[in-house]
Amino acid sequence: MNNPNKGWLKIPLLAGFILAAAPSAWATVYVRIQPPDVRIENHDDRNGYVWQSGYWRWHRQHHEWTAGHFARDKRGRHWTDGRWDHNDRGYYWVGGRWER
Repeated sequence: MNNPNKGWLKIPLLAGFILAAAPSAWATVYVRIQPPDVRIENHDDRNGYVWQSGYWRWHRQHHEWTAGHFARDKRGRHWTDGRWDHNDRGYYWVGGRWER
């Protein structure tokens, strides 16, 4: 007789495999072409919001501008914009993040 509860035992095992594989999805991409200078975007301040600056993203073999935008402020945290860094392998993107 088949036990209908046996299928549920496979879910935690499957979730473990997915979580173990997740970091590989965030592998660093190195680009040999230096990104252009950051564009200056003028904006007014908005109460309860923080400005997240635009940035150059690598897309289809070239840098493509992504415009900045307002994001709802997170109490007790501040926004640090992303940036392009460089090492001997090339240029790589370090994403923006909320910090305490």
